[in-house]
Amino acid sequence: MEEETENHKKDIFSSSDSSGDECSQNVKKTLFSKDQYCYPARAPSPPMSQSQRDSTFPQLFATPLSSVISSPANSSIERTTVTQSGLNVVANRIAKLELEIVKLKEYLENILPQIAGLNKQQPSTETLTTTSIPPLPCNEKEEVENLEVWLESKQNQNLLVQYLGRVGGKTVDYVVRKTLAQLFSNKLAQSYNWTGKNGKNALLQLKIKDIIFRVVRNNKQTESGSEFDIIEKAKSWFRFAKDRDGGREERRKSKAN
Repeated sequence: MEEETENHKKDIFSSSDSSGDECSQNVKKTLFSKDQYCYPARAPSPPMSQSQRDSTFPQLFATPLSSVISSPANSSIERTTVTQSGLNVVANRIAKLELEIVKLKEYLENILPQIAGLNKQQPSTETLTTTSIPPLPCNEKEEVENLEVWLESKQNQNLLVQYLGRVGGKTVDYVVRKTLAQLFSNKLAQSYNWTGKNGKNALLQLKIKDIIFRVVRNNKQTESGSEFDIIEKAKSWFRFAKDRDGGREERRKSKAN
């Protein structure tokens, strides 16, 4: 700074140095004396008011400091309270989920061994059709009696239900008819009915009856079938046994002759 000032002074009075004027020499001596010449000190700037600061630096002080302090919505304490409340809600929900998981785990621990035991008891359908189940359909009353003895075992009952249920079906009538057709030949069915009236054998007294109900109920398409509906379909199947396998046509020809 002093160097620039010095050069400026020399430029101003360069002409005076060449002339040798005494007056000019005195003026230069007075101006360039360090003891007599000094730069005035700059007074400190007064503090800026809130309005002056907002107008001078609109972007830096876009939001007045007073409004930030006085507004609870913008305070850090308020934000901390809201965040903590949200965390409490999340924590409560996680606790409920953990409780449900514990209950589900206990349920699975109880039910899985039972399922594993059933799987061990039930052989495959392929084995059932060849060795485990007595020959079907029954053609004689004695075969029905033998089947009843075999069904005294709960395991054998499960096997027969599994075997008969392979046919499937979408209606109670279809499932009942197909199940009975696997159990009785048409010739043998003519000597049976549901209650045993008219000197016939009663299906009502046989374990086979329970097998028919289970086959229908194990089918997802017919699981809601009522007991009354199942019984009525079974009665109808035995009633018209004599008309199947050409029986109706044979009777018609006999009447014609």
